[in-house]
Amino acid sequence: MSAVPRDRFMTRAEVEERTRLGPTVIYRKMRAGKFPEPFQVGPKSVRWSEREIEAWAAALPRSHGDGIHRAGKKTRERDPSDEAADEGTR
Repeated sequence: MSAVPRDRFMTRAEVEERTRLGPTVIYRKMRAGKFPEPFQVGPKSVRWSEREIEAWAAALPRSHGDGIHRAGKKTRERDPSDEAADEGTR
């Protein structure tokens, strides 16, 4: 019989660090049903399941050359007008 790995509860700060999402985005995604709900662990305290956060992250779509890099930053294509503006500042 194999041991079931224990789940760990994460604070909001830990969830923000792990997901690179801010609190507004986290709660907006929760309201939309697109992010794990936290557990109430005290009168004014909630925690997220680390397993649920990891499963959510694993289910995210991966980059397919659409400008989204692994660090989560979206790049934009350079507009020719940007180059003209840059030349005017040199």
